[in-house]
Amino acid sequence: MEYDIRLIVSDIDGTLLDRSSRMTDYTRQAIHDAQAAGVTFACCSGRFPENAAMVMAAAGIACPVISTHGAVVEMSLGGERVFEKFMHPSAAREVF
Repeated sequence: MEYDIRLIVSDIDGTLLDRSSRMTDYTRQAIHDAQAAGVTFACCSGRFPENAAMVMAAAGIACPVISTHGAVVEMSLGGERVFEKFMHPSAAREVF
Protein backbone atom coordinates (compact mmCIF):
# COMPACT_ATOMS: atom_id res chain seq x y z
CA MET A 1 0.00 0.00 0.00
CA GLU A 2 1.34 3.43 -0.90
CA TYR A 3 0.58 6.56 1.09
CA ASP A 4 0.58 10.15 -0.09
CA ILE A 5 2.17 11.73 2.99
CA ARG A 6 2.56 15.49 2.72
CA LEU A 7 2.99 16.57 6.32
CA ILE A 8 4.49 15.13 9.50
CA VAL A 9 4.07 17.07 12.75
CA SER A 10 5.77 15.93 15.94
CA ASP A 11 6.02 17.09 19.52
CA ILE A 12 9.54 17.95 20.69
CA ASP A 13 9.96 16.95 24.34
CA GLY A 14 9.75 13.22 24.94
CA THR A 15 9.17 12.54 21.24
CA LEU A 16 11.92 14.09 19.11
CA LEU A 17 14.20 14.55 22.10
CA ASP A 18 15.21 11.78 24.46
CA ARG A 19 15.25 12.00 28.26
CA SER A 20 18.55 13.86 28.07
CA SER A 21 16.96 16.50 25.78
CA ARG A 22 19.01 15.28 22.82
CA MET A 23 17.90 14.27 19.36
CA THR A 24 19.32 10.95 18.21
CA ASP A 25 21.10 10.63 14.89
CA TYR A 26 18.37 8.19 13.80
CA THR A 27 15.61 10.74 14.46
CA ARG A 28 17.55 13.54 12.78
CA GLN A 29 18.17 11.37 9.71
CA ALA A 30 14.52 10.27 9.52
CA ILE A 31 13.41 13.92 9.47
CA HIS A 32 15.98 14.80 6.79
CA ASP A 33 14.91 11.77 4.72
CA ALA A 34 11.24 12.81 4.93
CA GLN A 35 12.10 16.36 3.90
CA ALA A 36 14.24 15.10 1.02
CA ALA A 37 11.25 13.04 -0.15
CA GLY A 38 9.15 16.21 -0.32
CA VAL A 39 7.30 15.78 2.98
CA THR A 40 6.87 18.94 5.05
CA PHE A 41 8.04 18.35 8.60
CA ALA A 42 6.92 20.65 11.43
CA CYS A 43 7.54 20.49 15.15
CA CYS A 44 5.11 21.48 17.86
CA SER A 45 5.66 22.31 21.49
CA GLY A 46 4.41 24.15 24.51
CA ARG A 47 7.76 25.97 24.46
CA PHE A 48 8.12 29.60 23.41
CA PRO A 49 8.65 30.04 19.64
CA GLU A 50 12.29 31.06 19.85
CA ASN A 51 13.19 28.17 22.13
CA ALA A 52 11.41 25.54 20.06
CA ALA A 53 12.99 26.84 16.84
CA MET A 54 16.45 26.91 18.43
CA VAL A 55 16.12 23.23 19.43
CA MET A 56 15.43 22.32 15.83
CA ALA A 57 18.14 24.61 14.45
CA ALA A 58 20.67 23.07 16.86
CA ALA A 59 19.79 19.68 15.37
CA GLY A 60 20.32 21.08 11.86
CA ILE A 61 16.65 20.95 10.95
CA ALA A 62 14.86 23.83 9.27
CA CYS A 63 11.11 23.49 9.66
CA PRO A 64 7.88 25.26 10.58
CA VAL A 65 7.36 25.59 14.33
CA ILE A 66 4.02 25.39 16.14
CA SER A 67 4.62 26.69 19.65
CA THR A 68 3.08 27.86 22.90
CA HIS A 69 0.48 25.10 22.67
CA GLY A 70 -0.62 26.18 19.19
CA ALA A 71 -0.84 29.91 19.87
CA VAL A 72 2.03 30.73 17.47
CA VAL A 73 2.97 29.24 14.09
CA GLU A 74 6.17 30.34 12.36
CA MET A 75 7.57 29.03 9.10
CA SER A 76 11.16 28.82 10.43
CA LEU A 77 13.56 30.17 13.06
CA GLY A 78 12.96 33.92 12.95
CA GLY A 79 10.84 33.39 9.86
CA GLU A 80 7.41 34.54 8.88
CA ARG A 81 4.81 34.26 11.65
CA VAL A 82 1.70 32.99 9.94
CA PHE A 83 -0.54 32.68 13.00
CA GLU A 84 -0.76 33.97 16.54
CA LYS A 85 -3.63 34.01 18.98
CA PHE A 86 -3.00 35.08 22.55
CA MET A 87 -5.32 35.30 25.51
CA HIS A 88 -6.68 38.79 26.11
CA PRO A 89 -4.93 40.36 29.15
CA SER A 90 -8.22 40.75 31.04
CA ALA A 91 -8.99 37.05 30.57
CA ALA A 92 -5.49 36.16 31.80
CA ARG A 93 -6.03 38.28 34.92
CA GLU A 94 -9.29 36.44 35.61
CA VAL A 95 -7.50 33.10 35.38
CA PHE A 96 -4.94 34.22 37.95
